[in-house]
Amino acid sequence: MDTRLKAVLSIGIWAFGSISVSVAALAPVPAVASSAWLDRFNAWRAAANLPPVTENTTWSQGDYNHSLYMVKNDQVTHYETSTLPYYTAAGDTAARNGNIQVSSTTATADETSIDWWMGAPFHALGMLDPRLTSTGFGSYREVKSGWQVGFTLDVLRGNPFTGGTYPVFFPGNGSSVPLKTYSGNETPDPLQACPGYSVPVGLPLFVEIGGNVATSAGVHTFTGNGSPLEHCVVDSSNAAVGSSLTSRGAVLIIPRQPLQAGVQYVVAVTVNGVPYTWTFSVSSNNSILPPIPAGWTLVGGVVTSTPAASSWAANRLDAFVRGTDNGLWHRTWDGTTWGGWESMG
Repeated sequence: MDTRLKAVLSIGIWAFGSISVSVAALAPVPAVASSAWLDRFNAWRAAANLPPVTENTTWSQGDYNHSLYMVKNDQVTHYETSTLPYYTAAGDTAARNGNIQVSSTTATADETSIDWWMGAPFHALGMLDPRLTSTGFGSYREVKSGWQVGFTLDVLRGNPFTGGTYPVFFPGNGSSVPLKTYSGNETPDPLQACPGYSVPVGLPLFVEIGGNVATSAGVHTFTGNGSPLEHCVVDSSNAAVGSSLTSRGAVLIIPRQPLQAGVQYVVAVTVNGVPYTWTFSVSSNNSILPPIPAGWTLVGGVVTSTPAASSWAANRLDAFVRGTDNGLWHRTWDGTTWGGWESMG
């Protein structure tokens, strides 16, 4: 995403910015105590049929620094000013390479920030870039006046901006997601491209067809349970926000009304002369469910028992069998791929 994106929301909501901490003022602190943010990030990627990203802990320290800088200084920026307290070079670099956000309550969870970005298309595009392989994340909380929590997520340094498998659909084809509406207060504001649209509107949908590709949308439809729904389509030719779509070859589809749980949505849009169609639904809870495999998958191995399976997370399936050695073997599905067979004795 464009690291210059910035949005500032009213009390109780969010703002975008980066954070940095003065090493002289504060000793290095573990950037993140939990992997909940990474699990949530990779759940969104799995739902879009994308491979998981890994954490670069060095980047995460800089992300923590910048998050602290934003909260301490009440500054929500994609850079750090060296004359302000809690400035660090690592925080400044993190600010220039990441999504940023702030909240007015320390109760805002790390994974909530991930969902907020996914509801803001110019942030979500970078998170679902198929070329992204690694990331960093940091958050800082302090009960005080002004902003109480800062979040920073690296979406640029782990992207070589070459290769990648396209198209990418959001929400993923056949997936079920918990978001119904546009997060709001994003810069650039995608609703600039949709005359008469104002929040609340539906979750912005998109297709990415390739890196650094100018897009032109043709015929398009959006239906819910077979009924046509009002929507706005935005491509890179749009004067207000189009330049922010070219880097990821994207087209946005913005529903006029918030989405509803239990409805089967179908998106169809022609981009640069090629038709694309995908389906998705909205979950009734906070779960992100990847597409169900369309058929049997050959996973290899020779078994001597009927397979057993269990699932304890939205993107996790564990299969258990008895092998030819009469031992118990295990294999895991992470939402996109099967891992290797592992002996359990």
